[in-house]
Amino acid sequence: MLLRDVGLGDVESYVRMRCDPVMMADLGGPLPREDIEANVRREAREAAADIAWNKMIIPDESEPGVVAGGVNLWSHETGDDLS
Repeated sequence: MLLRDVGLGDVESYVRMRCDPVMMADLGGPLPREDIEANVRREAREAAADIAWNKMIIPDESEPGVVAGGVNLWSHETGDDLS
């Protein structure tokens, strides 16, 4: 298995994942297709700048075009003092 940064070539993988009503049922519902290119560009920029951890899951390194999903981690401040 390989985790690699999201890239501009991942648009179709994002469409399959994030526009799918079943896959996105517990994540706020499917995203509109027309927003996907901008989302991929933003997430690729964030990954390249090390602002967020936006990765694609490649199950077999010998088949880099086969994507099993994605992992996105980012930090944010809630303004809550948890101490």
